[in-house]
Amino acid sequence: MSDTKIPARDREHMPLSETRAIKYPMLEDGATMGTICEYRKDDWSWVIITDLPDRTWGDVFHETDDRADETVVRFLNLEKLSDDEFALFEDCVGCYEHVDTARLFKDHDGAGNFVRRSDFHEKFRVLGPIHPNARSKRGGR
Repeated sequence: MSDTKIPARDREHMPLSETRAIKYPMLEDGATMGTICEYRKDDWSWVIITDLPDRTWGDVFHETDDRADETVVRFLNLEKLSDDEFALFEDCVGCYEHVDTARLFKDHDGAGNFVRRSDFHEKFRVLGPIHPNARSKRGGR
């Protein structure tokens, strides 16, 4: 979590979900926990980012891998969900509610996937929602 402070004037005008999400880490394209992304190789598989740890998550890379110390993007493969499970995301507002819902599937098949952050942009296209700070930089919410 970042140490981002939210000025009182912004808290009064910002929805609670955005106030909570502003503390999430953010990738350079505005992706954050709760962002839905499309897999570039097939242009139809969707994932949701469930974690952006500031360290390598457990033993995800083999110890002989020369990139074993890279940080990762962890995600839930939405294609692994049933239609009823996927429907839980339809009423979510913003990245905070998306990630909160995704956490219901922590033991679900497809929930423990990861990709190195350095490979993320070549493999995934960000659909949204994006981090509140990235929206304000683009001139909108």
